[in-house]
Amino acid sequence: GEGCLMDHYTNHGDAPATIGLTPNFPAKVIPLHMRGEDQYRTKSGAFMASTGDIRVNFELNTFVNCCFSGQGCCNQTIQGEGTAFLAAM
Repeated sequence: GEGCLMDHYTNHGDAPATIGLTPNFPAKVIPLHMRGEDQYRTKSGAFMASTGDIRVNFELNTFVNCCFSGQGCCNQTIQGEGTAFLAAM
C-alpha cells in the first residue's frame, strides 16, 4: 500500500470472488471501519487496502517530529467512508 499508484480490483463476474492481501513483514492486519468524518494519521506504510470511499494522503512531518517521534519524514492521513485495512507495525 505505499506506492505512488493504487490498484483497483473489481469483480466483473456473477459469482462472489475473494482477494487475499498480506503485509510484507510479520504483522497483524487491523480493519478500521470509518464513517465519512473519521480521519486517522498513520505511520507511512501502514495502509494496505480499503473498501468504499477511502482516501490516502501524505503529510510531511516537522523537523522535530521527524527526528524525535519515530514517525519518519511523512505520515499517511486516511479519511473517508468504508473500511481501511492497516498493517500494525
